[in-house]
Amino acid sequence: MTLIEKFTQLPENEVGEFLKQQNLLKSIKLIDFRYKDILIYTIKNNLNKKVNSSIEPQDIYNDFLGGIKKIILSFNQEKGATFKTFILKSLKNFTYMYNRANSTQKRDAKLIPIPSSELFDLYDNDSEGRFNKELTIEDWKSFIEKNKNFFNELKQKINLWKNSKMVTTSKINSLRFELKKRLFHMYKYGVK
Repeated sequence: MTLIEKFTQLPENEVGEFLKQQNLLKSIKLIDFRYKDILIYTIKNNLNKKVNSSIEPQDIYNDFLGGIKKIILSFNQEKGATFKTFILKSLKNFTYMYNRANSTQKRDAKLIPIPSSELFDLYDNDSEGRFNKELTIEDWKSFIEKNKNFFNELKQKINLWKNSKMVTTSKINSLRFELKKRLFHMYKYGVK
């Protein structure tokens, strides 16, 4: 009788003690043979709860099997749980911690970085010129819209001064100063 046949015939309450007697490689093969489907299903189920998970279930499964000997040795039959229940709970905790560590490190396994030697800039002067022109027009529109009250008052004052012909240099300079101040704020802080 082969080791796998003997392992498959074991009742669930004897599996943990049997695995404790095996070396790491045999333990991994036996667990992979008997529990692989349920373990992968558990990983997928736990990963589906995380919306932005970029982790592959097979990666978690392989890492879990890499540390399986510690889990086997920490199994205690006297606590009343079967080995299957124990390993599934251990996998659930392992998946949670693996996902947490992976998201903390801000890694995205699906992104492949491009070497900087392959990056280069293409300049399209024609489109840059049109784009800058459009931005300038939009800036002026929003500046005028934001300062509508100021320009309405300015028009009224100019019309009043034209009719009365009482314009002094200080009034003109104060209006210039106010306009310069508003333009300065627009270019320094942007139009809000």
